[in-house]
Amino acid sequence: MCELFAVSSDNSIRLNGLLNVFYGRSVDNPHGWGIARLEGRKAEIIKEAVRASDSPVLKAVLQSQVKASTLMAHIRYATIGNTEYVNCHPFSGKTVCGRRVTLMHNGTVFESDQLGRYVRRQEGDTDSEKILLYILDRLNEAESKGDDGEEARLKIYEDVIAQLAAGNKLNLIFYDGELLCAHTNYRKSLYERRHNNTTMIATRPLTGGEWIELPFTSLCAYKNGIRVHTGEAHGQEFIDNEEKFKLLYRAYSYL
Repeated sequence: MCELFAVSSDNSIRLNGLLNVFYGRSVDNPHGWGIARLEGRKAEIIKEAVRASDSPVLKAVLQSQVKASTLMAHIRYATIGNTEYVNCHPFSGKTVCGRRVTLMHNGTVFESDQLGRYVRRQEGDTDSEKILLYILDRLNEAESKGDDGEEARLKIYEDVIAQLAAGNKLNLIFYDGELLCAHTNYRKSLYERRHNNTTMIATRPLTGGEWIELPFTSLCAYKNGIRVHTGEAHGQEFIDNEEKFKLLYRAYSYL
């Protein structure tokens, strides 16, 4: 499965060692890699549709000093979408008022009444990009009413996740210029480690120290390295279903 790694901190920290460990796991995730250094409306994103361990570009990035207070990294194992640049994570876009949202996903959306409308709008063909577009639309609605403060945005994110989680694997990490948000509904697949004013989130622990499972089926939000919100659990656990995957692959084989 895809793997996710993110950092929220109150200051810029060097991350080369952690990233070397993370991207070293790309042998099992050969369909692309991405990294995003984030600050407010700025997003420096580099990604490729190649195995991370085979990438001279990533090697050059990791040989330089990688420092950030907010960072997201992804290695891709494709379930939906071809192996090409437009399908690599993270995905990023802006609302009408300029708020940037950057998102990465580990999982599969098998069915959704909300995401079908984005097939013609997205650049690639992943379900993950559709999730980003849906969040941006909901934020645009809130901005048009002047109701886009932190509390309102958290309610939007929780509503989006509750709508999409039933029957779908929804391990998400996204950043909206202020809050780094994370969610899992698949057991033992997203962990956090908090130390001083830094929080690291990863699909699997990357270092020693205490890594704990992320609160299950709850939206968590972090600001400057501190968890500032833990939402109410929606209870929609995803459990592997081989028949669902067979039907999904069969459907895509005709496209």
